Amino acid sequence: MQPGTTQKGWSITRTTFAATASPPLKAATKSQFAQKLNTKSNEPPRLLAALSAHTGSSVLAVRFSTTGKYLASAGDDAVVCIYERSNVASAASGNLTGHYNHHHHHAHAEHWIRIHCCRGHELDVVDLAWAPDDSYLVSCSLDSQTPIIVWKIADDFDSRNSSKGIIKSPYKVLGRGVHTSTVKGVCFDPAGSYIASSGDDPAVCIWRAHDDWGLEQRIDASSGIFRQWHANDDSVSLSSQSLFRRISWATDGAFLCSTNSVVKNKHVASTISRQSWNVSSGSHVSTGAANLVGHKQPVVVSRHAPQMLSAKKRRERALQNDEIEHEADDEAEDDEDEEPQHAMLLALGDKRGFVTVWSTKKSRPIFKLQCSESRCTVTDLSWLKLPTSDNLVLLISLLDGQLVAVNFAVPSELGALLSKKRSG
Repeated sequence: MQPGTTQKGWSITRTTFAATASPPLKAATKSQFAQKLNTKSNEPPRLLAALSAHTGSSVLAVRFSTTGKYLASAGDDAVVCIYERSNVASAASGNLTGHYNHHHHHAHAEHWIRIHCCRGHELDVVDLAWAPDDSYLVSCSLDSQTPIIVWKIADDFDSRNSSKGIIKSPYKVLGRGVHTSTVKGVCFDPAGSYIASSGDDPAVCIWRAHDDWGLEQRIDASSGIFRQWHANDDSVSLSSQSLFRRISWATDGAFLCSTNSVVKNKHVASTISRQSWNVSSGSHVSTGAANLVGHKQPVVVSRHAPQMLSAKKRRERALQNDEIEHEADDEAEDDEDEEPQHAMLLALGDKRGFVTVWSTKKSRPIFKLQCSESRCTVTDLSWLKLPTSDNLVLLISLLDGQLVAVNFAVPSELGALLSKKRSG
């Protein structure tokens, strides 16, 4: 399958290892810049705003909230910043301001005010995840004392009076003593019931996102989907160079996709079924769990597309062949109560710059691309839907500072999108 459009080589001024898109999905954030993905090939991306809140040398994660109201960023300064869109520019230190940009010859189009500076981590903050209703933000860090922090976001915060409560303290600290090594990935269950974290133990931990916020399940090397590293193993140094273990929950919440998995000495991405948290290892196969084989190097990033695809091909084919001419009224009513068939898209990125795209209705990847000429690692992935069509764009962030945008035509390349009525 050939993607319709590939854009590469966006300029940056500060190192970052993250990509995100806002709902409504209109912007891609790279380094200090939030740039608009222009659908016209003869027009360059348009600068929206410049971010200058972090004092370190690298921004390691950026995430728009589920509703698009907030933007969060994290860096090697151990700080998490939360911003809110504003109608007017602010000269406050660390804010996204609308100053004039000589390169693009126009003032920034958007203004984002920093409403919270979250302090609690002691080392680099490497990943972020928002709750579905934006009520909580979760971050993970390389330090062992505060590996995972839950930040509670106040609904009634007034950005016009940001001097009150701009410094935010942790709401909950998770993972201490449970993860025995650095935590490098977190994600929220689409239903908001669980949080998943991934560490170098190696282990994936499932946490309850309510009541006691306790540990629900720990999936480690004994499950058969992770390689247990030993001190005298020559591969330890190579494994430790992976800064991220970005994990992703399926769009419908049915399973979790873990990264850095190894089954039968092959690098895979393993899915963990929500039902009893089952996995499929080399010795047994569990229903609802699979191992995605298609990368020769460790998979370090996984990301599900928020949009689902329609998978009712048999009925469509029958209609095209005039095999179904009429439907009885009672049969049509039964179809309304029938559970909609759907397929989900999952993108994976590895340590040598390869990206694959998978569909839950296919046993092999439907797309594969070598993104980096220098074969450097993929650092983040993000999906967005173009506002002018049903086409989906996959944003790929690379360690060498490049951002690749791959445009997939819908429905010709991926199939038809599931309607909002059926996906809801």
